[in-house]
Amino acid sequence: MKKLLLLSCLLATTLCYAQETLIRGGEQFRLDALPQAILVSMPVGEKRSITLDETLSNHCLWTARHMVQGSQTMIYHNVQEAMGGLTAPMGKATVEFIGTYPIDCHVELLLARPGDMTTPPVAVIRCHLVVFAVQKPAPPIVPLPLPPQPMRRSSIQNKQYFLMDEIPAMGEIRVRRDGGEMEFYLENKNERDYEWVAISGDKIEVSIDNDEEIEAHIPGHKHKRKIRVSEIEIKGFEPCETRVILEYRRIRPRPGERPVKTITCYVKVK
Repeated sequence: MKKLLLLSCLLATTLCYAQETLIRGGEQFRLDALPQAILVSMPVGEKRSITLDETLSNHCLWTARHMVQGSQTMIYHNVQEAMGGLTAPMGKATVEFIGTYPIDCHVELLLARPGDMTTPPVAVIRCHLVVFAVQKPAPPIVPLPLPPQPMRRSSIQNKQYFLMDEIPAMGEIRVRRDGGEMEFYLENKNERDYEWVAISGDKIEVSIDNDEEIEAHIPGHKHKRKIRVSEIEIKGFEPCETRVILEYRRIRPRPGERPVKTITCYVKVK
């Protein structure tokens, strides 16, 4: 009886592992052949990336939902042009997993419309991320329960400014309805070649001025100094919860070039 119970446990564990597709880096997945779960295992200091199709015809983009703090995932969107300069119905998103330090966690990749918080995602991929120290053997891969709380978002205040290395990956913004607005500033070191751009839905209005200059306290300096920034202005007109993706990228991007910085802002209009 004990042998039968042990055999059943081993079989259940094997089936659990079999559900996760092992990622070695460079894999590409079509929308009609997406894996339900993937396993990304790598040593500290390395990266793994996959490429996923995006349905731009219905404005769906891939985003990452971090289940715990510390996991680093970057997503770069590549929009292709069709005949006549129109946007092609399909695009590509490159998802990059970064092994900064040892961690064993889960990340969810969601294919959904930015700004639409009520409609369920078109697709969900559950990612098991394992980053291990080089000097130690790889830890055993054990399926973990999903933590209940997502990664904490940084609250963005009106007139707040961020230096480039202080910009959070995720932010939370609250705006009053009936024309209420929020202004904040993001550093723009090279306004001639780079700019901040916004990807958002139609429930709010987002405007960006990439040629602004403000005086602010800089670490290491006693007095305020002038810095070149981009002014981000968000206006709300009716109660909603939506998302805005801000990307700092080259004005004339080169083929395959990725944004230098990306921040996902969750906007609540009350």
